[in-house]
Amino acid sequence: MAFLQRFSIIIITVIAIGFAAIVFAYKLATRSNLEEGTTDYSNLLQNEVSIYRNQFGIPHIVASTEQDVYFSLGYAHAQDRLWQMDFLRRVGRGQLSEVMGIETIEADRFFRVVGIGRIADNLVRSLSKQSIQALESYTRGVNCYITNQSNKYPFEFDALHYKPQPWKVSDCLVIERLMAFDMSMSFWTDIAIGEIADSLGVDEAIKFIPEYPPNAPTVIDSYQPQQNTDSVSTSISRIAEKPSKEKLALLKEFGKVMGNVREAIGFRGMQSGSNCWVMKKNSGKQSEVILANDPHLTLGLPARWYQVHLTCPQLNVIGNSIPGTPGIVSGRNDFIAWGITNMMVDDCDYFFERVDPENKVFYFNGDGARVRFKMNRDTIKVKNADDVVFDYRSTPRSAVISDAHIVNTNEAVIQYPSTQNSIAKKYALTFSWTAREKSDETLGILRIMKARTWNEFTNGTNIWNTPALNFTYADRNGNMGVAPSGFTPIRGEGNPNFPHPGWDDKYSWKGVRSATALPRSYNPSRGFVSSANNLTARSLPFFVTSLWEPSSRAERIEEVLKQYNDYNYRDAQFMQNDIVSPNAKFVLQRVLPILLKDTTWFTPTENYALRKLASWDYVMSSQDATPAIFTTFHERFMYKVFTTKLSEGLYKKYAFVGSLPYRKLNEIITDTTYAWFSPLDYKGKDIYERLVRQSFKDGVRIMADRYGIDINLWKYGELHPLILKHPFSGNPNMRSVVTQTLKTIGGDATTINNALWRVHDPYEVAVGASMRFIADMQDTIVYTVLPGGSSGQPLDAHYYDQLQLWSNGGYIPISSTRNVNKSFTLYTTLLPKKD
Repeated sequence: MAFLQRFSIIIITVIAIGFAAIVFAYKLATRSNLEEGTTDYSNLLQNEVSIYRNQFGIPHIVASTEQDVYFSLGYAHAQDRLWQMDFLRRVGRGQLSEVMGIETIEADRFFRVVGIGRIADNLVRSLSKQSIQALESYTRGVNCYITNQSNKYPFEFDALHYKPQPWKVSDCLVIERLMAFDMSMSFWTDIAIGEIADSLGVDEAIKFIPEYPPNAPTVIDSYQPQQNTDSVSTSISRIAEKPSKEKLALLKEFGKVMGNVREAIGFRGMQSGSNCWVMKKNSGKQSEVILANDPHLTLGLPARWYQVHLTCPQLNVIGNSIPGTPGIVSGRNDFIAWGITNMMVDDCDYFFERVDPENKVFYFNGDGARVRFKMNRDTIKVKNADDVVFDYRSTPRSAVISDAHIVNTNEAVIQYPSTQNSIAKKYALTFSWTAREKSDETLGILRIMKARTWNEFTNGTNIWNTPALNFTYADRNGNMGVAPSGFTPIRGEGNPNFPHPGWDDKYSWKGVRSATALPRSYNPSRGFVSSANNLTARSLPFFVTSLWEPSSRAERIEEVLKQYNDYNYRDAQFMQNDIVSPNAKFVLQRVLPILLKDTTWFTPTENYALRKLASWDYVMSSQDATPAIFTTFHERFMYKVFTTKLSEGLYKKYAFVGSLPYRKLNEIITDTTYAWFSPLDYKGKDIYERLVRQSFKDGVRIMADRYGIDINLWKYGELHPLILKHPFSGNPNMRSVVTQTLKTIGGDATTINNALWRVHDPYEVAVGASMRFIADMQDTIVYTVLPGGSSGQPLDAHYYDQLQLWSNGGYIPISSTRNVNKSFTLYTTLLPKKD
């Protein structure tokens, strides 16, 4: 009996200790959660500031001066997203390994060589007075929270055993430039196309670059071509300098680094889309317009955007900000509303530098002269491991970006042992990138936030340079417009989709054009403006890009808008959640006749799937089997078509930017000569039809293997889940807490409601609407929602409390008036000094 009593005591003690540990861990993980009625102090504030929040934790900041507003925005960002901000600045500066360990060394080395941190530090010296004031106030607000609330840091700091360093003005610019890197397609595509040239030759590689469909919508619907201002043709079919095997092998090695880096930092999707449009509410009322915006980015947790309302006598603006920066990128004030989409500018080119094989610290310029590289040494601090010291070279153009991979230690550059890869002995890779140019995006956003008219708005967009964006405009007088804005390179000779010889100056960039060189549209006759990463305008006098997204979303937006006579905010909401795919219709119109021509090829299950495809309405519903049948067929069809020319590994690299195979496939299946498959028409047609049938059968087999042969039980949402990952999602002990999974997501990359799956790694959703925002300019209510929530703390109620709304097409209505709405509660008071 005594033994049982002692055993019971031990059990009770263990349970008590375990419960206490759970309580302690919970308190630790939730200590940064917000509480009503908190007060903080700073002698850097001018006057008292009140931060109110609604039931979703969205703040309304009320201050008496502009600088206090920016201070308080920094404070609120830190309250909700401090670790996210710190993570992103560490990514951009190449400092992840200091807290993450050896797994992120490659990513750190890459970003150190690219130099986003150096770019940001240098930019600070050239910013306008207004930008410096806003950035300094914002930075003081972040640091006020870091200093005063050290007992409330997010749990990630404790999990990784470190504390945040003070925020710097340049950290805001690091996050801005990191956004430019994330949205740049050409960092990857030039590498992939170069590898195809290595395999098939330059002439064949050019055929993998799709053209824009001749009848598809453009952002600027009426544009008068001007005289060509480039020294060469604007066509992508310019003659390229034929790269040697050694050069292209260097691209192959560097391409591996690019893929690894993007995966390591969570940039999983390599497509960047967005929708934005403005439509009149009623054809008889010219002064009523509605703006709708939904940028498409890689989805994860915490959410990419932060909803906020800023009010002071000089400013009243509501919308979506980027944690770590002091502005509203998509939103409205009392007079205008604005939204953004990616222009898809080809903003980066690679250049081969000819290295002296006898001494790797020298290269040859265009005159054949031997020039010394500038030698740079850097140190990466690594958690629980020795520091990594590495060297990299640089030229006046840039750092040698290939040194991010080839150079692993400081000895490599200096000595290059005889076993070193022969590629590195002959060539090095440098780059030109518009984000390395001096610019002041902060001032551009500050001007837009205060604008009252189109001219004031474009005074802001004119100085926005990177990443290049389409800024869409609406005002309360019923005006609308779109202003493509950003740097475009002034290129030399050569095809912009291939690396160029760096020793020949005729291929070098001659500078960049500002936004004023781009066309605009203001109050077009068609009664609406829209952009969906489609062609800016036809017959531009200079090359912009060949990296447009599929025209399907732009076509659907235009199709739906033309149907309305009376249009309201609910129509805008329905449109943002539209999952009809014009691309699916386009593909099936061309392949269904082949499949239906002889159904004896197929099993009963396959024939049933075929009948469903034949009667489908092209709605990509998560609850329907037919979108899954089409998706698996489409994925297999792309694979089979392109692997007629490419190895599986090279196909995956090409398909990493999914818009390329999507668009090129549509060109291939439109060509009635079947030239892609064979120079002999009849053989090419036979191959094409066989691939169609095989792809369909393979797609059905994929579904049957996964979900059984009963097609009525198949659901697209099961095939196409959205898994919102946190940087800690790879930890099995934390995965269930920090990660959210939905199997109710419809759409794909070609629907207005974008739910892109990675072509090279199907079928999980990777990219989608990172936020939705709607502004009715005749009302004071805006409608907004995030795929997550306002908080970055996984155990906070606002970490993902908007997710179900977002997935089901719901919105949060918020008043844009200066007066604090009664549904908001005072959470935080900031005072100039402590009594």
